[in-house]
Amino acid sequence: MIEIYLASLIVAFNTVSVNLYDILTPENNFLTQSIAQRRRTPQMRRGRSEQFSGQDGLILEKLVQQNQERSYYLYIPRSYQANKPMPLLLAFHGGVSQGNSMAVKTGFNKIAEREGFIVAYPNGLDRGAYGQWSDGRHLPANDSIDDVSFMKVLIKHLSKTRNIDQKRIYATGGSNGGFFTQRLACEMSEQLAAVASVAATLPQPMVSRCKPKRAIPILMINGTEDKLVPWAGGTMEIGANAQILSVPQTVAFWRSRNGCSTRNQEVRLPDTQADGTEVVKIGYFNCKSGAPVVLYQIEGGGHGWPGGQTDALLGNDSRGNTRGNRARQRLVGNTSQDINASEVIWQFLQKYSL
Repeated sequence: MIEIYLASLIVAFNTVSVNLYDILTPENNFLTQSIAQRRRTPQMRRGRSEQFSGQDGLILEKLVQQNQERSYYLYIPRSYQANKPMPLLLAFHGGVSQGNSMAVKTGFNKIAEREGFIVAYPNGLDRGAYGQWSDGRHLPANDSIDDVSFMKVLIKHLSKTRNIDQKRIYATGGSNGGFFTQRLACEMSEQLAAVASVAATLPQPMVSRCKPKRAIPILMINGTEDKLVPWAGGTMEIGANAQILSVPQTVAFWRSRNGCSTRNQEVRLPDTQADGTEVVKIGYFNCKSGAPVVLYQIEGGGHGWPGGQTDALLGNDSRGNTRGNRARQRLVGNTSQDINASEVIWQFLQKYSL
């Protein structure tokens, strides 16, 4: 039965071009109708919002971009004041998932409440009830979607409806959302103060197109044993044969773009948990631009969000209930508990402003 399941899983991956971080699809039923209905409306109109009861504090809002209705979840901390600008974090879910699942998996809401920033969890355009991002891998399922424009429209819209600190807008994401974050670093560096990706590298098709207008601080978190986003890059065996750079190549790419020297600071972090992983932090801080490149190398780590439960990526629903099995867990691999990716990401991002 496991072999049959895995065969079906690989077919699904090659059909919709996702990876396992992404198939951990939450079984939510609150948004079953398509949100990609075509309408003859202006590129952006006054957004609509509603309180989403599936998770405390999340607000579901919608707007229209290029004649398509798009949606996103928003978390606003209690410390928000309309007369005081607040930083904004854009957090992108993996493929075939939704923004509220990203909120559950990452725990960014708790950090936002403590640190004082707004989190937007945009939804990729749906395939049924779940969405994915046009992340630069030129995948047939989503390559025609202009998600970069969606982000520009979303930032503009949120800047009108909330008091956003325009110098402190950040982006992060995992897997498909991580690839998309890398793409945004290439195409929206003038609006993003810093970015962080998890379980993702730079898509090969983006290399020649990646011409950021400014050097941008970037943090990466990658597992050396990731079966879905191989450390060595090349052809993704699962995911429509997409071509990606290796982790070292991606680090070297951004190091070169940011004018960083080849000298790095390398620190092996304490191995506090017996989870089959160890963490090495590699930082390139001697950069002419002042924009460092930092890699958290998860030795023995798989395709997961470090700091989450070992089964946190195995089909959680919107309330965090697990719906996984051993076959998927083996494919995901080890999830490190030696660091909390969300805490590491925010501590990195919040240092930088435009």
